[in-house]
Amino acid sequence: MDNVNSFKSTLKHEILHVIDNINKVEDTYETHANVYLKQMKDDSFKDSNVDYKSSVVYSFCNYLLNIDQQKKRENLNYNHNIVISKINEFNLEHQGKIKIIAPEFGQYSLGNLSLSFEINGYLPQLVKYTYEKE
Repeated sequence: MDNVNSFKSTLKHEILHVIDNINKVEDTYETHANVYLKQMKDDSFKDSNVDYKSSVVYSFCNYLLNIDQQKKRENLNYNHNIVISKINEFNLEHQGKIKIIAPEFGQYSLGNLSLSFEINGYLPQLVKYTYEKE
């Protein structure tokens, strides 16, 4: 890491996991996505470099895709509210500097969500689903 704020942000992420462990918070895709949301609200993330931000947002989006895939695997009645709320919370916090782009919800079937994001208005980067062990 060539930016002290990127390092601080990584530490913040890991500290948030420690706090969750102390509080006996179950480790799920959703709780891991919550850790990312809290990390990305911290000034250390906001002051980190673009490459670091891109990698963290990519990982966050992949956890959202894992939520979608998990609900499909478990065949649960699911209407995407978890994913929608996390995307909206993220986009509101970052006010257009970084934006997660999703299709209109209801325009795809469960397990077929696609996400991309853009930083500072540059071309969106597609996030490819990668299975994360829960």
